[in-house]
Amino acid sequence: MKDGILKIDNRTENWKTAKLYHERLSNACVVDFASKIIRAADQEPGVIKREDISVELFWKGFRDLRYSSSRDKQTINEKVLSKYKRAFRGLRNDVMGFPGLSAPRKHNYGMDDGCLAALVSNLMNTEIDIVIQTPAHLLIGEAKHTQALGAESKNLLVHQLIRQYVMATVVAQISHHEWLKVVPFIVSTAPVRKRAQIRFMLRKGWLADGNLYGWDLKPL
Repeated sequence: MKDGILKIDNRTENWKTAKLYHERLSNACVVDFASKIIRAADQEPGVIKREDISVELFWKGFRDLRYSSSRDKQTINEKVLSKYKRAFRGLRNDVMGFPGLSAPRKHNYGMDDGCLAALVSNLMNTEIDIVIQTPAHLLIGEAKHTQALGAESKNLLVHQLIRQYVMATVVAQISHHEWLKVVPFIVSTAPVRKRAQIRFMLRKGWLADGNLYGWDLKPL
């Protein structure tokens, strides 16, 4: 029997993610799940308490930081570009040389000052489905139900998972949370290990092999 209204299966990503949160992550098991993600990333147990965890869905961290900041927007933008250059130098070449990823156009993953407006626009519009903050980690989760991982050549940061990782890393640094380790995880209804973006994230060491989960929150 279908779960949806009038027995219609709701296929939207946001509905599926919200359902996952309310069924599984809105109670004490968020501690167990967060600990599991940290354990896979660090290869050691993460000792955390529920009161030390914050959870948000559909997080647009850079957009909200930029709008809420009392600092001059241009100053924030320039700081973003500086952090991006420092943390992700060589990213364009890494992407271009990776089998299965679309070869970037000339503007993709740019590092020069002329890319500032496009970079800011990309980060402003980047949304992360599930974010769990612990005292030492920022866990960023992409939840996939029916849609494929996004890859838009019109963006400066083409690939969805890379874009999310860049956004979270830059926001952590410019919001004075540079000690937080950004740890991606994927929740999917289907096997995703062979997808190029996943393989790239694994190769870079940004995504731990154990942090691919099904909707039952068991490792894929």
